[in-house]
Amino acid sequence: LHGWSFDKNIWSYQIDELAQDFSLITVDLPGHGESTYVANIDIVNDLYQLVCSLRNQKITIIGHSFGGFLALQFAAQYAGMVEKLVVVGAPAKFACSADYPHGLTTEQIAQLGAFLEKDYPKILGVFMRWLFSAHERAQSNFRTIWQQLMERTQWPDKNALAWLLSLIEKADVREQIRKISAHTLIINGTHDPICSKAAAAYLHDHLDHSRLEYFINCGHLPFLTHPYDFNRLVKSFLTP
Repeated sequence: LHGWSFDKNIWSYQIDELAQDFSLITVDLPGHGESTYVANIDIVNDLYQLVCSLRNQKITIIGHSFGGFLALQFAAQYAGMVEKLVVVGAPAKFACSADYPHGLTTEQIAQLGAFLEKDYPKILGVFMRWLFSAHERAQSNFRTIWQQLMERTQWPDKNALAWLLSLIEKADVREQIRKISAHTLIINGTHDPICSKAAAAYLHDHLDHSRLEYFINCGHLPFLTHPYDFNRLVKSFLTP
């Protein structure tokens, strides 16, 4: 499951590698990639219908950012269906509050929504560049990664982005995660501007059967900037 403003192609460095050992399903969230936008869809219920079509096989969910949040939500609501979880740059709550100081401010989230109205899709380039650490932007492979992100044939539906932002602002799975029984791998960059080290540590501390791995000097997209190490870590976690 990809995050806000991306699509299933964000996993291009993982698909061929993981498909050698596992059956994969990549999903476009509403209004992203090849999925049309329909207002107020229950995404978790749609995922449930998809999993049911697999004849009740237990699954692993790999989710990034908002996709990781959805993975947590699904695993809490349908614990019997999920064997393992991999959550990447995904907090239990995106917005900070009096009892949760680890998230983005509501002003930051609202500002991004305002930028969508007056400067779309250009603003996505600014947003995506912010997701990488200075160290990553200085690496020789960054130009290739950047071209992959920006040279798309289709950008997400602007209305879908605004709707998901409204969900992200209210997203909070802190109470539900105690219901998760799946073994969980939490992957986070030490310089992730969306999901801080403290947010990743909070999730690890409150999630039974979890393991936390940091990628040093890394931002929000370790599977793009460190694909070999990311794939090796995930395959090791998924293989008995």
